[in-house]
Amino acid sequence: MIFRKILPTLGLSFILTIQLFAQTLPSVKEINEGWKFHKIGTNEWLNATVPGCVHTDLIANKIIPDPFYRDNESKLQWIDKYSWEYKTTITIDKTTLNRQNIELCFKGLDTYSEIYLNDQHILTTDNMFCEWNADVKKILTEGSNTLRILFHSPIVMGILSRDKFNIDAPVGYNLEFVANSDWPTVGPYIRKAAYMFGWDWGPKLTTSGIWRPVFLKAWDDARITDIQIVQDSITSRKASISSVVTIKAASDINGVLNLSYALNGKSIAVNPRPVKLQKGSNEVKIDFAIYNPALWWPNGLGEHPLYEFTGSLTAGKNEIDIFRTHSGLRTIKLVQKPEKDGGKSFYFEVNGIPVFAKGSNYIPSDIFPSRVSDNHYEELITAAAEANMNMFRVWGGGIYENDIFYDLCDKNRIMIWQDFAFASHSPDYPEFQESILREFKENIGRLRNHP
Repeated sequence: MIFRKILPTLGLSFILTIQLFAQTLPSVKEINEGWKFHKIGTNEWLNATVPGCVHTDLIANKIIPDPFYRDNESKLQWIDKYSWEYKTTITIDKTTLNRQNIELCFKGLDTYSEIYLNDQHILTTDNMFCEWNADVKKILTEGSNTLRILFHSPIVMGILSRDKFNIDAPVGYNLEFVANSDWPTVGPYIRKAAYMFGWDWGPKLTTSGIWRPVFLKAWDDARITDIQIVQDSITSRKASISSVVTIKAASDINGVLNLSYALNGKSIAVNPRPVKLQKGSNEVKIDFAIYNPALWWPNGLGEHPLYEFTGSLTAGKNEIDIFRTHSGLRTIKLVQKPEKDGGKSFYFEVNGIPVFAKGSNYIPSDIFPSRVSDNHYEELITAAAEANMNMFRVWGGGIYENDIFYDLCDKNRIMIWQDFAFASHSPDYPEFQESILREFKENIGRLRNHP
């Protein structure tokens, strides 16, 4: 599994135990070496960095100049009109190949791509904001395996999408300052970060590429895919918590569920009960209480303790899988009461206390998001806290930010107003609805435990 950066926490954990017959934890390998790329129609393969994008790889290979220098932006508008291909070799040993299940996980692909493993097509992608996974057990062989990703031109695909819908872009989206504005504006027809098509604060550099990591995951009977921490009710004396554990099972399994959690070294066990997992995705709900909870407060109002929750899937004495998440215990409420002169109030209460929102509109820190380092996030968010900010609005023309961004906001007591990725256009095309629904579910699931 992928573990988040562990932040200073109070010592709270729980263990989910299911009797199974596998012997080892899942293995996870990041596929980040040996990548090359080229422009479709040419035979010259150049070194690539993953995560990254076409523009950063072209810069690294000295094919294009700095896009931010003088009028270079206008000279680089040819890049998004072409398709680009990336490839690498994955080496598989016999131990990995013998695992019951092997998956390729793409954390972020920008945006329209066709993926091939050993020249077999395994995936088609069309949404920058989604993860993409493929079962590759039957395709992999021991030794070298070739992975190729063909990225279609976002401009060409946008034109095809626009023509398919036969709907004009919403008023206000066709911005006059966009470079090479003679090309049609296609942003509303693509599930891709809108700022890449140009904005008043940034250039038009519409890139493609593998913008988040790629992983190869191998596992056996079952694995934990998610833990949701549901704060059912919270008072100063008691926090009633539901943990919803999602487990992916390779086959029907009968087991026993045991749960314990510890706070400040004190362990509390829940009576074991039988559990039946069916092949596919399963949700197991576990209710428990935390007495005299330490509450999470926004910047300037109090402390910000973070509880770490840990789930473990075991067979006898053997761990099959583990999963960690963290959260802060708090109540939050949007208050809208009638005002004397008409209208309604609009403010938030945290732990029953009205909070004056002091913060910023957060846009992506770089036109190419893969260039933003963990150190940059830490410096920026720490500075915001030191400036007494307590809220960021994560703007809808950008991205759903990386995990470390939200982890650091938790640590620095900054609340998040999270836009969905629509900016100033909100398409309601039926063909988009399935993709948008998937996008919403994945990102809400990824972010929901943050306080």
